[in-house]
Amino acid sequence: MNPMKFAVGFGVAVIFPLMVHYGVATFSPPPDRDDYQPPHRPVAEVKMSEEEITEWEAQRDAINQEYKAHAKVFARRLFWVAAPIGLVVLALGAILKIPAIGTGLVFGAIFTLLDAYGNYWQYLPNALRFVSLLLAFAILIVVGYRRFGATDAPLSE
Repeated sequence: MNPMKFAVGFGVAVIFPLMVHYGVATFSPPPDRDDYQPPHRPVAEVKMSEEEITEWEAQRDAINQEYKAHAKVFARRLFWVAAPIGLVVLALGAILKIPAIGTGLVFGAIFTLLDAYGNYWQYLPNALRFVSLLLAFAILIVVGYRRFGATDAPLSE
């Protein structure tokens, strides 16, 4: 592959998942960790009663739970936008006749799916994990078969 085709394919593969991620973040911003900082615990020299320590830890835990709840909302929105787009673009990349762009879209779709799954994996039920991964796997097999199945020579003759 010539360097320009490689550069175009690589650029599409890198920019596409970033575009999807920040597109979702534009309309549904992820929580900023700095907005969820617990109050500073007094320095060790300051004596705190057991009750004050317990109250401080409860505040810290409540703030962390609030952050996690907002992060989960963002991850869910990212998943439900990025996963379907990734699957569609994966199929689209397979049927494009321009190799650099098609290859870039296939890689970009895979990276987009990794972003979607990576952020929401811990919240997905196993059945949805399985079905969505099965769909992605099937698309990849179809892509490989249609692109290379009829043209590749057998391994041994």
